[in-house]
Amino acid sequence: MRVRVENQRAVATAIFEAYLRFAGDRLPRAKPGLVVGLADRLDSLLGLFSVGLAPTGSADPFGLRRAALGIVANLIEHQAFFSVRGGLALTAQQLPAPVSAQAGEDAAVFVARRLEQMLKDQGLRFDLGDAVLAVRADDPYRTFRTVTALQAALRTPAWPAALTAYAL
Repeated sequence: MRVRVENQRAVATAIFEAYLRFAGDRLPRAKPGLVVGLADRLDSLLGLFSVGLAPTGSADPFGLRRAALGIVANLIEHQAFFSVRGGLALTAQQLPAPVSAQAGEDAAVFVARRLEQMLKDQGLRFDLGDAVLAVRADDPYRTFRTVTALQAALRTPAWPAALTAYAL
């Protein structure tokens, strides 16, 4: 069976884009690059968390903070709604060793903390970020979109009246 040149290029592009980072590199342009990158990062995170190799303090020998930031940055850039917990659950089914529920939860919280830091780094209000993260941390793009929309709403003249009406 012969693979068409167009398909070879698409696969090569997806693999190349999967390894693009977010700081200094461009982000994946195509959905296949996004998907391959997400799968790789989720696999690394969950696999290492499940065998007790989560980062501690400033030690992160496997670059898991960077992997988690890559998940967050790529989902936001692609405006992709995605359940991190759902992705980790699917990843757990593919790993060769059993994965505890605690390892999955720890990995999900780890990604949420990177999202929290990214929101702060972008100058978004920390109180809004904390409020939205409390209920939406599982979906980075949805969280980002909600925080930015709330921050924009706070700047409108109608906000105080809307807040008062809601509070009653």
